[in-house]
Amino acid sequence: MRRFYRDRMLITGAFALCAVALVAFLSLLPAHLVLSAEAARVAKVTPLSADDEAERDAIVRAQRVVRSLASVATSSVPWMGSVKSALDVRPAGVAVENITFERGEEGKLTLSGSAGSREAINSYVTALRAKKEFTSVSVPLGVLAGTDGHFTITIRGSF
Repeated sequence: MRRFYRDRMLITGAFALCAVALVAFLSLLPAHLVLSAEAARVAKVTPLSADDEAERDAIVRAQRVVRSLASVATSSVPWMGSVKSALDVRPAGVAVENITFERGEEGKLTLSGSAGSREAINSYVTALRAKKEFTSVSVPLGVLAGTDGHFTITIRGSF
């Protein structure tokens, strides 16, 4: 008889543990479903087009150059602050592809690149003219009249 009660107790305990495991599983199931759905949503990221990929590569390359020159720019080259200032006001859709600098009594900074429209070039020039550190900002009239989107902006100042 004693063995009967012991077996009964083991079977009852096993059923109780199974019931507890079932409740734990059912309580964790919604969290698992939410995380799985989120992971599936993140995995369905739209692939970048060739233009987006090329622009991303250009941005990464430019950021690497800026990072490598940052220590030199802040300590020994005061005109780098002007370059940074000129690039900071650049509106979306405007890509600066070439920067040249000439030293002199009045420094000359030339930015060349491309933009999606003439309005984007105009807004960039307006933003540059609003900067107090630049004494003159000029764009050739042919650039504003053309439709190919390429531009050259000449900036003069004491930098």
